[in-house]
Amino acid sequence: MTGAGTYHPATSTPSFVEPNGMGITSTINRAEVAAATILHAHSHIATDSLSPLHQIRKHLFYPELHRHHAQGDILKILMQIIRNSPNPVHLFKVRSHAGIAGNECADVVAKYQATQVNANLADTGMPCAGISGNPFHNIIWLAYEKDIPSDATSSRPSNLPAPKLTYFSISNLYDALKTYMHSKHKLGHANRTTGYYPYYKGLLPLAHKDISFHYHTR
Repeated sequence: MTGAGTYHPATSTPSFVEPNGMGITSTINRAEVAAATILHAHSHIATDSLSPLHQIRKHLFYPELHRHHAQGDILKILMQIIRNSPNPVHLFKVRSHAGIAGNECADVVAKYQATQVNANLADTGMPCAGISGNPFHNIIWLAYEKDIPSDATSSRPSNLPAPKLTYFSISNLYDALKTYMHSKHKLGHANRTTGYYPYYKGLLPLAHKDISFHYHTR
């Protein structure tokens, strides 16, 4: 369970925040960023966590690197608040558990909110990051089709409907995609009737194999 909270020393006002994280979004980082989103009326914000400050700065200057950030929904809300603020917003990092009154009170508020069963009692509630807390529910993933064994296909009665295709996601666009594509389209499977193949074969004797890995003899 996570909870968030803020405390304004000048007015002795606590504020309880429900981060509403689920699954991979239920983290302390979400709670810290969620607390900052309700401070739109203040221009000086202090926290004892350095991670959200780095995330906020990165989202401001390099938003393209956060296109698929797990806490992107809350970061977008906070960016809109910062950009629409009539005054410059100052973010500070303070030492934790060092006797700073405002920070100690904010910790108590956050711990209290984390213990609450009814999240609706919070002063502010954040929206859920997607279906069942999944921020990537609307992303289209690359996938490959699993080959059906020939023996299973041949022994299947012809009057039965064809089995449903089974797909597996490709985890990234680098080594995982390269591994799959290489098994299907490596040079050994090239069309040997074209002029490129004899040209490639003619280059092989000229390649220095001790210093070059770009030529494969298979």
